[in-house]
Amino acid sequence: MRHALAAKTLKLLLTALWVVGITSFLATILIGVVSINELDSMKNIVGIIFFILGHVIVLAIIWELRKIIKTVLEKEPFTQSNIRGFNLIGLLTLTMAVLTFFRDVFYVIEGYPDLSILQYFGSDGFQTRMGFFMFLIFGCLAFVLSEIFRVAKKIKEENDLTV
Repeated sequence: MRHALAAKTLKLLLTALWVVGITSFLATILIGVVSINELDSMKNIVGIIFFILGHVIVLAIIWELRKIIKTVLEKEPFTQSNIRGFNLIGLLTLTMAVLTFFRDVFYVIEGYPDLSILQYFGSDGFQTRMGFFMFLIFGCLAFVLSEIFRVAKKIKEENDLTV
């Protein structure tokens, strides 16, 4: 019973994130179109491009998670579809890490280290933001979950044959 409540709550949260993500994405596109003449610096253009790419990646991850939680609610989580879903989430998350890294390198080269997640020494002392590393960690986590689901699917299939 508790498991079902947690899964339903997670599904509701993912749906809310999906709605907020779509709304935010559309608002970003609209603001970008309306203020296209104000995009006078390369920093702003790069920022908007990475923001849009990041939104697309996050929306794809949320979509995959919604598909996975649906199978959990149906009590059939160990499927090839979920294995592919976790692999895709891992790939998307690692892509986000790469995009974040290149964005930050650009910002450092252009003289905006305070916008970067790379380590730097600023007026507030030595700074490190962990976003890049978190994307790497969560990408690896998704690949581990994919492998766990692959093994669980194989064990389930073997158990189904013996019954």
